[in-house]
Amino acid sequence: MKKYRRILAALMAAVLLGQCGGLTAAAVEQVEPAGAPEVTVQEETPDTPEVTVQEETPDTPEVTVQEETPDTPEVTSLEASSGTFTDSSFSWTLDENGLLTISGTGPMPGEKPWGSSAYITKIVLEEGITQLPNDAFNSCATVTAVTLPSTLTAIGNSAFYSCGALASINLPVGLQTIGDSAFRWCNALREITLPGTVTNFTNAFLQSGLERVTIQEGVTAISSDAFANCGQLEEVKLPSTITSIGEEAFLKCSSLTSISLPDTVTSIGAGAFNESGLTSFTIPEGLTSLSNSVLANTKITSISIPSHIKTIGDSAFRGCTQMETLTIAEG
Repeated sequence: MKKYRRILAALMAAVLLGQCGGLTAAAVEQVEPAGAPEVTVQEETPDTPEVTVQEETPDTPEVTVQEETPDTPEVTSLEASSGTFTDSSFSWTLDENGLLTISGTGPMPGEKPWGSSAYITKIVLEEGITQLPNDAFNSCATVTAVTLPSTLTAIGNSAFYSCGALASINLPVGLQTIGDSAFRWCNALREITLPGTVTNFTNAFLQSGLERVTIQEGVTAISSDAFANCGQLEEVKLPSTITSIGEEAFLKCSSLTSISLPDTVTSIGAGAFNESGLTSFTIPEGLTSLSNSVLANTKITSISIPSHIKTIGDSAFRGCTQMETLTIAEG
């Protein structure tokens, strides 16, 4: 019976296939056996590269720091000017080149009616002026040359103090006194000639730039501290009329290695050559004593003390570390 059923089913299937014009193999659904687990195939997708989004920042404007430069002082051209002093017998002119000319008769007044000295480069004092007051041209830093009249007899204290550019000045015959610190800190002043009429110049050239000094016949004394602390002083010419050298006259003149003293010298003050550069020293015949610290701290290597020296002061040779020979004559 079962055999006939199978045949009948096959015939019916053939009839149906004929009616439907045939089925394609693709239309036949294949039934999977029950109980098989469903397999899900997950399509692999290619790895997507990680994209990092960089947040844009607004452009920072470039900051330029401009270095500040110091203000350049405005240069004002000098205009020629002129006028008188309170004493109307004295007058002055200042030209466009910085030449200051002063005229009058007698002692020059102490006022400075021309005002600022910033543009003064040269000074001419005309004949008839007899004295310069204290501080007359103190700190005239741009003055390079000064002409003094033959009628001048006195230069006041600090008259040319700290005139650092002053390189040329004439000291006339007839000049008698040069005040305290008159040429102190005149660093550009290299040489000076003192006329034989000068009698006093205490501290006059203290701490100046002098290298050469000539003292003319007639001068009898070198004042105290006259050339003290002139570290560049190398040469000093003394006249035969000199009889005394003041205290500390050449103190700390470290470039002064020798000096010739005439036999007319009868007195040398304490510390006259202390801390100078002397390497030798001859004691003049007219001298009878050596004062305190007279040659202390010098570079003298030997010295002979003649018989006419009767006393030697305290510390006369203190600090003379290079001294090798000290000879004292009998008597």
